Amino acid sequence: MVFLLLLTMIVGMFEFTWVLFLRATFHHAVREGVRAAITGNDQPSGLDARVKSVIQDKSFGLLDAAALDAHVSIEFFDPNCAGTTCPLANAEPGSIVRVGINCYSLTPITNLIRKDPQGATLPFALTVSASDKMEPFPGGAANRGTVASPTACGP
Repeated sequence: MVFLLLLTMIVGMFEFTWVLFLRATFHHAVREGVRAAITGNDQPSGLDARVKSVIQDKSFGLLDAAALDAHVSIEFFDPNCAGTTCPLANAEPGSIVRVGINCYSLTPITNLIRKDPQGATLPFALTVSASDKMEPFPGGAANRGTVASPTACGP
């Protein structure tokens, strides 16, 4: 009995460490994605495609193309907007860019952690984001290409 409890605790510690590693990795990936967004667009397919490719490269292969489309959001905001946030359609110089990985689900291995009232295992939903101010691009505003819309976590 003690061995089973000890084994569950050890697996739980590894699992908790894995969740922290994923969060840190994704946070690093979105920071690099924001950096790619503010420094320019060298892909003909658009700025959003460049940011997504940087996120995919920096996430150690944890995000494939389908996961990028499902979880990555790229938004631009007017910094001079009073009150609520004012979204922009284009990457204009001086605007604020926010890149995020939203609602990435990770189901725990141990069934002792995160259960709903019916006893089903609940996944962890990781959400990370980073933001920065856009720099002026040579030759005008960057082409966004296919726009990555924000993702909302489910209930």
